Amino acid sequence: QCLFFFGLSALHVPKRMQMGRDQSPDRSAGLAKDELSPASDNEAVSEETQRQVVLSIAAYSVLICFVDGLSITCAPFLAASIGIPTSLYAVSIATMPLVRLLATWPTTFTANLHGRTPVLRAATATSMAVVPLMGFSMSLLYFAALKGLMGLGDAAAQVCIPFMLSDVSVPGNRSRTFAVFRVSRCAGQGIGPVTGGFLAAKFGPRAVFFGTAPVLGLAALLAWLLPETLPEQARAKADCCEQVRELADGACAVGSDRGMQFALLVQFIETVVSKAMAFVIVPHVCLQRLHMGPSQLGILYTAGSVTKMLCAMPSSFLSDKLGRKTAVTAGLILQASMIAAMPLWRSGWQMILAFIPYSAAGTLNNAGFDPYFADLNNDDTKARDQALALQRNALDVGEIVGGPVLGALASSHASSWLFKIPPILLLFSGLSFACLARETTTVEN
Repeated sequence: QCLFFFGLSALHVPKRMQMGRDQSPDRSAGLAKDELSPASDNEAVSEETQRQVVLSIAAYSVLICFVDGLSITCAPFLAASIGIPTSLYAVSIATMPLVRLLATWPTTFTANLHGRTPVLRAATATSMAVVPLMGFSMSLLYFAALKGLMGLGDAAAQVCIPFMLSDVSVPGNRSRTFAVFRVSRCAGQGIGPVTGGFLAAKFGPRAVFFGTAPVLGLAALLAWLLPETLPEQARAKADCCEQVRELADGACAVGSDRGMQFALLVQFIETVVSKAMAFVIVPHVCLQRLHMGPSQLGILYTAGSVTKMLCAMPSSFLSDKLGRKTAVTAGLILQASMIAAMPLWRSGWQMILAFIPYSAAGTLNNAGFDPYFADLNNDDTKARDQALALQRNALDVGEIVGGPVLGALASSHASSWLFKIPPILLLFSGLSFACLARETTTVEN
């Protein structure tokens, strides 16, 4: 019921804006066309299709992120049972974003050529085949290889879902439309870690990976039922070589914008810190220094996900009403403060409580960043897709760099700098974004 309400609230603004155009043409005459209406390619998408897309993606995301939550909790303990140290574990999980990085542009090309839903279905089928096999991990090489294959399926899902949501939204409500996805994602990630922690403590981490097969099968069924959001006339029509050339030229044109470059740099720095903290440093501190077990680690991740779920809609309203810059700056400053205070926590429960405001800061970052890149190229479907793909590249490169670098720092004698350098980077990035980035929300909602 909550997801249905969020979907209706996110889709209410375009309908109201359309009524305003029909009833008061003079009032909208002074505003730019791209501020009041979706891109011309999106006008073929009906309101019923919009609602179906948003709610179907919400249900799909709950299942997929539930599996992700199981994996986040169980993977460190599975790696420890194999004998993989923290530094090598950080390198092994970096294969997932590395494959995502390599697959992003082929996925973008395919989604523009054949539509969004075929790519999403293939991604779900890949995950359904690979994730249960993690239970058979017996070596570092096998573990890293399966992480890479998981990245292949994850790349298609991470690319296609933002494409579909941007297809059916406008700048005035885009952050709230994306928030439906974030709420459902956090709901799945909130249930997954605590479930995985208790199941791993009772049956072992391998059994948890084996049990993901039916959940992924249900997600594959939902992916098959999703409607297509890219109209036929908006799809690529040229031959393959011409399409690749056009995609490369468009990506260069989009990436040459100074505002885009600066936003990508800030997104990269935020990802380097936040991904390494969530997947490498926090588990390292919890296991090595605080001696937390699977159940407590699962509770920590669940507390973070529930916080993100509760903060998703308020932070999205803040992003839509006060601007993307406000959300990003507030999130980065709060995140820097919580990382700087992390060495003060002396027990597992203190770490769990401190992880709550840290997760709220990440929600603010997402509420500002996710729609920002689509807003910069709202009136062109292909340019918007390329901007979102460039954001995906920045996220993947940041995850590739952050995990191994901070993981090696955690294992070295310079580990005291682990909670000094990242907060300085985040604080500097937040203040720079507040002063130098251009705002993309101009419509009174």
